[in-house]
Amino acid sequence: MPFGRHELNLNDLHLPTGYTTIEDVIRFCIVDLGVSPLSPEWHEVLEESYRLFKTKLAPRGSGS
Repeated sequence: MPFGRHELNLNDLHLPTGYTTIEDVIRFCIVDLGVSPLSPEWHEVLEESYRLFKTKLAPRGSGS
């Protein structure tokens, strides 16, 4: 990517994305990268895991 008079390689940067759950990473792998899920019910499994995390395990003040 052009950056002034230089080239900037975005692969060399860490771009802050904020909070990302493991469920989001797994969903990205399955949906966007085409990784085969371990279960036909993968969507429901991830949804339940996310609900459990947000309601029982998340640090106080971060569950919304």
